[in-house]
Amino acid sequence: MQALSDHDTLLTTHVDSEEDSLHFSFLNDDLSYSVSPSAMEVVLTKELNESLSNSSFKLKKNYGSPVGDDINTRHVSGKKIDKKHTQFALSAGMMLGIRECVGGMNSLSEEAEFDETARRTLEEECLRVEKVKIPAGAYFITSHMASLPYRYKFKAYAPHIFSRIRKIAGVEKQRFLHSICGNDAFIEFVSNAKSGQFFFYSNDGRYMIKTQTHEEKNFLRQILPDYYNHLKSYPHSFVTHFYGMYRVKIPEIGKSVHFVIMKSVFNTDKEIHKIWDLKGSTLGRRSNRGEGVHKDLDFVEGGRKIAVGQKIKDAIMTQLKLDAIFLAKMRI
Repeated sequence: MQALSDHDTLLTTHVDSEEDSLHFSFLNDDLSYSVSPSAMEVVLTKELNESLSNSSFKLKKNYGSPVGDDINTRHVSGKKIDKKHTQFALSAGMMLGIRECVGGMNSLSEEAEFDETARRTLEEECLRVEKVKIPAGAYFITSHMASLPYRYKFKAYAPHIFSRIRKIAGVEKQRFLHSICGNDAFIEFVSNAKSGQFFFYSNDGRYMIKTQTHEEKNFLRQILPDYYNHLKSYPHSFVTHFYGMYRVKIPEIGKSVHFVIMKSVFNTDKEIHKIWDLKGSTLGRRSNRGEGVHKDLDFVEGGRKIAVGQKIKDAIMTQLKLDAIFLAKMRI
C-alpha cells in the first residue's frame, strides 16, 4: 500500500522578509512555527484553527468555492482537466459520484450510531458498499456547463466510516463538497510515483485524488477497522489521511477505476519555496539533478536541521512512534 507504507512527512518552508524568519509547516496543519535564523528559537505563530462552524465565510453558490478562503494555491500547478482533456469523462464521473454519495447522503443515515465496541458491527460498516447509477446526459457543472455522453456506475466504500474520519479530522461536509465537486475542474498532477497510478488535485489544492490498484483497494478495506480506530485515537497522526474510497465505471468505453481522496500536504496558506519528501530512509533517497522535490539524503547532506523546541519535538516523536507501531501491526 504505497500511500501508507511510505509514511511520508512533508516539510514546507517560507521566508518572511519583514521578520527575517523561517516558517515551518508540518503534515499536521493545526500549528505552524516561526524560527529565527540567528537565534534558532521557535515561536508558536498560530493556534488551533477555528472550527468551520464559527467561521464567517459565505458561499457563492451550492458547490462553489467559499468566499474569503485565503488558502495559497500558487503551488498547485498542472494542466486543468477541461473538456478536451483525455481524463475529462473520468474526472467528471468522479465528481458526480461523490456529489451524489456524499452530498446526497441522508444526514440521519450519515450520522447513524453504531456500537464501536462491537468489533463485528465496525467490520460490517467497513465492508458496506453504496451504489449509484448516473444516466447519460447528466449535466456536469464546472466553469463551463457540459452534458456528459456517458452513463456511470459509482461505488462508495464504507461511506459512514469515511464520513466519521472526515469529522474526526475536522473536515466539514459542505466544504469538502466545495473542494471536490465545485464549479472548477480537477488539476492533473504529474507524479514520478513507482506505482504507476495517477493523481489529481482538487482545484483548491486541499485534496489529492489517487487511483488505486485492486490490491491497494482490497488492502485498505482489510485494515480499515484498525485504521479508523487509529485515527480516532490519534487524530493528528502522520499516517496518510484518507477521506473516501470509491470506484467509477464507464460501461460504454469499458473503463473502471478505483480511487481514494487524501488530505493534501500542500494544503497551506504559506508560500512554499522548497520541498523535501522525507521518508525516514536513506536507500535511494537522493533527488536527481534538476528535480524540484528534494529527499532525505539531500536534507542530511545539506546540513539542515529543524529546531522546534523540546516540547514540540517530544510530541512529534511520540506520534511517529505510535504511527510506526500501527504500521508494523498492519505489516506495512
